[in-house]
Amino acid sequence: KSYNPVYVEKRSDVVSKLIKHVKGGGGTVIFEALKRCLQDMKNNDIVVVFSDGEIFDWDNAEVQSLLQQTVARASVAIFCSTYREPTPMPSGWRFTKIE
Repeated sequence: KSYNPVYVEKRSDVVSKLIKHVKGGGGTVIFEALKRCLQDMKNNDIVVVFSDGEIFDWDNAEVQSLLQQTVARASVAIFCSTYREPTPMPSGWRFTKIE
């Protein structure tokens, strides 16, 4: 099950909305979240994925395809991690580590 999307319009709302709506624990399976992202997003949206980088289905060919489709439609696609960068990071995605 994936989280509902968190929409923000002001940079100052990012942290408060994430704290309110996203809880960690249980491991990351990203396939369903990426499918939902592609269904809901508009062209040129900014897409940000937050994870510790331990994504169980990262190497799945369908997940890699969804990552490519997402970055192709987004104006910017960023993967933010508290732990590590998942590899391989698809072309076009930006990575930042949150300390």
